[in-house]
Amino acid sequence: MTTAIYEGVREILTGPDWEPVYVQDAGPFVTISGRFNGRAHAGSRDDWRSLAIDMDRIAREQYAHLLAEAEPIAVEPVEVAAPEPEPAPVEPEPVLVVEPAPEPEPAFDPCVDLTHEIDALKDENAELKAELERLREENTHKFPENMTDKLSDWDAVPDEASLTTADLTEEVIQRLTAAKRKKFTELLNVELAELQQERGGPREDLSREAEIEKLLGLFARVGEM
Repeated sequence: MTTAIYEGVREILTGPDWEPVYVQDAGPFVTISGRFNGRAHAGSRDDWRSLAIDMDRIAREQYAHLLAEAEPIAVEPVEVAAPEPEPAPVEPEPVLVVEPAPEPEPAFDPCVDLTHEIDALKDENAELKAELERLREENTHKFPENMTDKLSDWDAVPDEASLTTADLTEEVIQRLTAAKRKKFTELLNVELAELQQERGGPREDLSREAEIEKLLGLFARVGEM
């Protein structure tokens, strides 16, 4: 755009009278400056063509008066258009992003779940538990009157119906049926849970807890075989 304006200005401010000539395009207005026969002239206006015509007319009139040694004439001021103020930057309105509130997590009470599970196991194994407790109380070694009898006559492995936790070795557990192993495991878990709830109380029995945990380990190892 500046090249086209400059060429248009030079068609009006022609040489050799006008040398040199400068044109600056500032957007809202154009500034023209130059020398007419050595005398400087300049001006700014939004209409560069009318500015160039007025500058050429005024410069020639001034130069003619100087040549005639006449009184200088009043120079008409060249109207200079004030630059339009730049528009104030428009700040984008803030965008309010509303995130959905997270859904509350359901309350978790492990005691309630544990109690329910223990109660269910108690109901299912009440009869087996009573039998096991009775066998534990009655469990004593009975030696034969005749000590010359064979060891196998009195130290045979008891059958499944008379087993107690004291009889549960890895070899004995291996010979139990799957159903019997399951029942014993469930019963031991119930008893262990009850003992753990009694910790710190008058019925605390840490040695029994250790014994049950050892037995559960045997059942688990046999089950993996």
